[in-house]
Amino acid sequence: MRYCIVRHVGFLLGEGHGQAAGDANAQPQTVTEVITLLRRPSPWMRDMTLVYASLEAAPRLNGRWPAAGSRLEDEIFACAAVMFVEPARSDGARRALIRALGQRDYEFLSGCLAFIRTAHYWTMLHPEIESEEDMLVLMRGHEELAQLLMDDSEADRSEMSERTFAELASLRELNERQELHMAKQALEEKDRQKDQFIAVLAHELRNPLSTIRTSAYSLRRLNLEDERAGPLVERVDRQTTAIARMLEDLLDASRIAFGKISVQLEPFDLRAFLKDVIDEQEPHARQAGLQLTAKITQDGCCVNADRMRLRQIVDNLLSNANQVHSRRRPRGVDSRH
Repeated sequence: MRYCIVRHVGFLLGEGHGQAAGDANAQPQTVTEVITLLRRPSPWMRDMTLVYASLEAAPRLNGRWPAAGSRLEDEIFACAAVMFVEPARSDGARRALIRALGQRDYEFLSGCLAFIRTAHYWTMLHPEIESEEDMLVLMRGHEELAQLLMDDSEADRSEMSERTFAELASLRELNERQELHMAKQALEEKDRQKDQFIAVLAHELRNPLSTIRTSAYSLRRLNLEDERAGPLVERVDRQTTAIARMLEDLLDASRIAFGKISVQLEPFDLRAFLKDVIDEQEPHARQAGLQLTAKITQDGCCVNADRMRLRQIVDNLLSNANQVHSRRRPRGVDSRH
């Protein structure tokens, strides 16, 4: 930042130091005028709310620039400094400048500030850069100017680089947060599409599965003479029952994802409930080479629960036990548990 300030001072002085913004018609200033400019209080040393109010109350310039060194010019530069160093916190400065300059001239000024700001970011990425020899010679001949530009006592000037860097870091952090938010939204959308696909698939598979189960039930009632038909029908029925349970699990998962899971509580006799489950599961256990036994107290036991969900839990536990045992059991070997 100090390099930029020194270079801009050279532009103001003109002659062999260059012209401000490349303007060959720019009138050079004297060292005394530059020193007066550098001694002006920065925006962070004054009450900017008063500056904003003064600019908003002043007549609109309508393309004219205020007189050099006037209070109005000083207030415009103060607002521009706030926009330059702290653009994310410069709403008051922007409103005041738009009111004083008009929208068109305000946009022109903002474009100039953006260009200068880019140059300052570049110098911050190259802290090793040093002032050119022409400015070093100038400062050696003007002690007061050198003190204003280089002495550590001018902390307010050097803090501008820290403010600019902090603003750059803030903008980068904001951009990263926006990218993370967009990535999060994309993942959530893919997850939603997955849940929706599972829900549709589960519903679509229920229809053909129901047809298969109905056909197996009809075949069982036909009393076919071929002895091989019975075990085949039982196998079809057992597998379709397992698939039906898996589909219900998929539907439950999709309901949970969409926040549509519900529990219907009702009072019922737990003994009768377990007896029904065991009676239905016993043939499947026998097919798997297992012996299903139950010890249920004779005392009545009434519970308040969701009958369908509880049935699903117990069925899954018994079905999983059958499947695990069937995979482990060697062919032709019967086990009793």
